[in-house]
Amino acid sequence: MPSMKTSTSWPFWTIGVLVVPKRHEPDFHRLASALYGALMQRAHRLGKCLAHLYQPPKVGLFVIGFHVPHVHVHVVPLYAMADMTAEAFERAQRTSPAGAILVDSAEQIRQALAGMEDDDTPA
Repeated sequence: MPSMKTSTSWPFWTIGVLVVPKRHEPDFHRLASALYGALMQRAHRLGKCLAHLYQPPKVGLFVIGFHVPHVHVHVVPLYAMADMTAEAFERAQRTSPAGAILVDSAEQIRQALAGMEDDDTPA
């Protein structure tokens, strides 16, 4: 599998994950098919993990790229349609979560991923 980094520290959502290929590419449509597939597989697995941990009505997947000029995928629990708006992004940037919340969330997500079965079902 191509090399990727997963992070829980960014300014848009309190809980969520950012998936970033280590190979720099500014646009997702320019990724090699294998890397694109691996990126989406990682996002899919993380989406299952977030759904299990936080029980949101939906888990969202965003590939935006305006703030950082490299491919990255946001995987976030969504509780309302308004969570996907520009206003929500701007509001979240003004009220970023405390570092302790991000650390706790990252640890919960790491533990849940470690406990996932072969079929990607969290234990």
